Amino acid sequence: MNQIKRQMEAYRVSGVKKKPNVEKEKLQQKFQYSQGSILPRELLPGSELLDRELAHANALRTGARKPKDRLAQLEEMYDLVLDEIEQRKSFMSEMLSLGKPASAAPIEREILDRMSELRKIHELIRKERGASVNGDNNADP
Repeated sequence: MNQIKRQMEAYRVSGVKKKPNVEKEKLQQKFQYSQGSILPRELLPGSELLDRELAHANALRTGARKPKDRLAQLEEMYDLVLDEIEQRKSFMSEMLSLGKPASAAPIEREILDRMSELRKIHELIRKERGASVNGDNNADP
């Protein structure tokens, strides 16, 4: 009889023990802050993005990194969108060569969307270059 009790105790003890109030404490911590109050950093969604933004703002403030001018940003966006289009074209050609035209149809729509983005960015670049040339001409007289 004692042997059976020891076996039962050994079975009970070997179970995983949880802290009894962990979930309760988490919920209490979440509901502790009323609407409009400032949450601690670990409870903020996207706190890592906030850290990056603050570091970027600090770098701009101290002059560690100079911000790119608008034209350089637009040209960078143009190159990124152009790369996306090339990637989608190659993926679409792979799908067609594998005999999956149904998979290629949504990619074709994405390519068309990126092409319209590319046209808009190109137009903004032309306007920006025109504005910089006109701005330089207005400064000379």
